[in-house]
Amino acid sequence: LSEYHAVYTFVLIMPWCLKPLFGVVSDLFPLCGYRKRYYVGGACLVMSGACAVLAKADLGLHDAMLAVATATTGVVFADLLMEASYSEMLREKESVSGNSIVLFAWGVCIAGFAASAVAAGFLADAGNAVEGFGVAAVCPALFVLVVGHLPERQSCLATAKMSRYSGYAAVAVLMSVSALACASTMVTQPAAVVAALTVGLCCLVFYASRAVLPDTMFKCNLFMFFADAMHVNFVGATDYFYTSECAGAPNFDYRFYTTYSMLLASLFAFGGIVAFAYLQHLSIKTLFSGLTLLRVVAASAEVAQAARLNESAGIDDHTFYLLGEAVVQPVVSMMFAVPMIVLTARLVTPGSEAMCYALLAGTQNLGLLAGSVAGQVVTEAYDLDGCNFRGLPGALVLGHMAMPLLCVPLAHLMLPNLSLAKHRS
Repeated sequence: LSEYHAVYTFVLIMPWCLKPLFGVVSDLFPLCGYRKRYYVGGACLVMSGACAVLAKADLGLHDAMLAVATATTGVVFADLLMEASYSEMLREKESVSGNSIVLFAWGVCIAGFAASAVAAGFLADAGNAVEGFGVAAVCPALFVLVVGHLPERQSCLATAKMSRYSGYAAVAVLMSVSALACASTMVTQPAAVVAALTVGLCCLVFYASRAVLPDTMFKCNLFMFFADAMHVNFVGATDYFYTSECAGAPNFDYRFYTTYSMLLASLFAFGGIVAFAYLQHLSIKTLFSGLTLLRVVAASAEVAQAARLNESAGIDDHTFYLLGEAVVQPVVSMMFAVPMIVLTARLVTPGSEAMCYALLAGTQNLGLLAGSVAGQVVTEAYDLDGCNFRGLPGALVLGHMAMPLLCVPLAHLMLPNLSLAKHRS
């Protein structure tokens, strides 16, 4: 389980930590006068090509990992530039639409998650998971045809901007190199070594950030890192617990685990977006500390299922999982994620949206990486291996309940006493 966890981190989490580097490249080196559209087009072609290789080539594990990581990198680059685009629109049209642009963008993303869940679950259970990459190759290729319509003003290679944001660029490069080093060692080194390296590099990144970023941006950035790092990632253990054929485990098939539960989760994630619309007038301190407490309470459902308490109460695994992981968790997770997205969008500097957004989002992704490293350490410490899930409830209590609670005092120490509601002109 620890090895699977390390591979998952390298392939699917590490590319997201390279966002800062992509932001520097796109902001400082426009293509044909545009900082976004042609980079988005290139990223889509990378996605499409990598998926086509996965669908058609007979790849070994190493080559398949590289191809998936390449496809994910294309997703990350395109995702960053679209986020930078709506951050720019949020600032320009705030008096008219408030946070609606961000909420609409994420509503569309959730609809996409639901559609992909349907395809992935049915294809996996039918033994056609590889063919699914062929379908995945088509969509980004089609997007290339309309990328020229992305709203954007022309700019040029700005020497003055390079000088002005050289500190941001240096921190972005340091952050990306640090993330790559941590993720790479997860596959080859013991968990204790990776943990020590991660702590050291994160301290170095934030020491450099403190010297470059404005005080408010730095403190918000640091809080968002801890918010993700303290929520420990146990994907290797939990995925196997739910889908393995081990005696005493839920034994979910992929159609249920991937399709039905994600469809329901997508539906209720919309509820989290709607809920945020009613909570956005609260101060950021109150909002994040309250949502952290709600997140901890919601985590008790997965702890109960891991401890098999639902069976003792006469509730079957499918029903209990749907009620907890597919109904409550998506609402709470989206309620927590949306204000982080809006806060990030509001902190970006005009004219360098991609670089600033990448730096801020890259810090959050570095937090995800740190949480994944912590997950590998805790997985080994609780002896979660094969069909041995006895330590899983304790690991979940530590990583999804006790450690996230530290974010409550951190919210009051680091966040400004302001709300995320729109500012009327």
